[in-house]
Amino acid sequence: MIKNDLSFLPLWVTRVGVGGKRSFDPADKQRLIDACLAGC
Repeated sequence: MIKNDLSFLPLWVTRVGVGGKRSFDPADKQRLIDACLAGC
């Protein structure tokens, strides 16, 4: 059984561009990627 550790949520938005495109904190984004790769 996989433990659902969602401690990386919510992601911190660092900037919102003119068209609404959001940029996220790199460390938060990396934790999300790592959790996805681990199958969380």
